[in-house]
Amino acid sequence: MRILALACLGAAALCVFGFLATFEPLERSVQLAWRRAYFAAGVAALAGMVWALNKDRTRRRRAGSDGSTGASSHPPTNAP
Repeated sequence: MRILALACLGAAALCVFGFLATFEPLERSVQLAWRRAYFAAGVAALAGMVWALNKDRTRRRRAGSDGSTGASSHPPTNAP
């Protein structure tokens, strides 16, 4: 999933570059259309990156590879 997150980060970076390119002299309606498209694609790419990293972290936590021993940090209670 880290590769997917890296790909999403690259796509988001290209969206930033594209958004900045819309400030070149163009017709106003064309500028706004491209800005909206780059903004939406950039937000989607960042959301995909967060999703991929969260899914990767959850998968590792379930597999027990996050370094935890499985022991609870709370002391046991003496229930009757």
